[in-house]
Amino acid sequence: MVNIVILFSIAVSLLCGFVLGQVYEDLSAAEKINKLEKDKQELNAALSDYQNQR
Repeated sequence: MVNIVILFSIAVSLLCGFVLGQVYEDLSAAEKINKLEKDKQELNAALSDYQNQR
């Protein structure tokens, strides 16, 4: 009986770790996407300025 409880708690711990890892990975990806969007806006603004100067 104790073995089953121990195995169950290990399984729950692993599952929680996996879920937290996925959440962290998704947040990292979202931050990278936001940074790329910001870079894209800055590049478009710079391109616009350059084209207006010509």
